[in-house]
Amino acid sequence: MERQEKIERLAERMKVSAEEAAKALDEAGGDLLDAALLLERGRAAGERVVHTHSTAAAAAAQMPAAVPGGAAKEEVSAEAKVKEILTAVLTGLFTHPILNGVELEYHGKRLAVIPAGVLLALLLVRYWIVLGLVAVGLLVGWRFTWSGPQWGNAALNAVWDTLEDTVSGWREKMKSNKPHG
Repeated sequence: MERQEKIERLAERMKVSAEEAAKALDEAGGDLLDAALLLERGRAAGERVVHTHSTAAAAAAQMPAAVPGGAAKEEVSAEAKVKEILTAVLTGLFTHPILNGVELEYHGKRLAVIPAGVLLALLLVRYWIVLGLVAVGLLVGWRFTWSGPQWGNAALNAVWDTLEDTVSGWREKMKSNKPHG
């Protein structure tokens, strides 16, 4: 199938413009199914923008601006964010255990996608394996991204991004020649 035909088919099926379909197809490396998933993920996040990986900047752009006026409003905002994250995780586990999952990337290349159902089963049966893999993965530079209808949102990915940035800072500090202490 030619590129233009893929773009037309994607635009028609996903009810998006040809430009959006072309951008999604390019982001997906020409794979029609991946492009459709990228468009669907963007739609689920409440916008029609193609996201391949949520960054801290993208998360910050989607979060409401801080309202001047005191700590009470910030606390409510933090509480609302935590509630949104927990609701998305729990809803995603039970409504779409195959579509929601965690993507593992290394140097921009996708290594694996672990579906929510498999992740839950591993956590229940062998939680130490999952925790060990996450710890080792963060230390060697894997990028984790929540993906799927409920899990592919900026609030969830902001948690991973914060954790990854912290570990990345530790890695850089360990690489330096300066004595620690």
